[in-house]
Amino acid sequence: MFAVAVSAAGGMLWWRARSDAQASVAITAPAERPRPAAVPGMRSEPDGVAARNRRLQRAPAELPSHEVGARVYAEAVAAGEKNPGEKAFRADAAAFLEFNGDLAEERAAKEGVTLDEMKELTYMGLLAMHIRRWDAVAHLAGHELSDEERTRGDELVFSASNAFKAAIRAHVAKGDPPEARWETIRQHQASFIEKFQALARISPEAFDRLLAEPFQSGGR
Repeated sequence: MFAVAVSAAGGMLWWRARSDAQASVAITAPAERPRPAAVPGMRSEPDGVAARNRRLQRAPAELPSHEVGARVYAEAVAAGEKNPGEKAFRADAAAFLEFNGDLAEERAAKEGVTLDEMKELTYMGLLAMHIRRWDAVAHLAGHELSDEERTRGDELVFSASNAFKAAIRAHVAKGDPPEARWETIRQHQASFIEKFQALARISPEAFDRLLAEPFQSGGR
């Protein structure tokens, strides 16, 4: 399987990492802690609120396969589309979100964003973890990446994620409309990918091939 570890990072972006030797880190959701015993005189959460919080804390489930992404990739290649890897990766992220539909809806509501926004945030979270496979990045870029470059790449991923989440949550706190949030999403997304490609010295074409990798063997 392409993905073996799935978790919710920071309460908004969903991340997925590989398990093979090329993966730099596999981030997994912490085990759910047992609920402490009630203390006399202490107010406890209503049962409905507590149950909802437990649902929101659980890790999203992995897709059983990546056949959707593989099919979309094959169709895009056959049609001669410019970025078949991105299209397939987006389709796979959408399938992942749909597979975890109840959790996605609850998290979107908790964050104050639409489900379409959550879909884009999920895509970016999965992409950010996928492109930290530095051996694969180096292979497709056609040159080695130093330990320092890899470290700076990891720092870019997590600093961009923190800035991204902070910006979206600031919009929500101010009551800005979805259009304003979408503008921020697109700006952060374009900036992040541009900075990553510059840091890794990888061409847009090679970057798309990186995104295509999980879908080139049928998505199993």
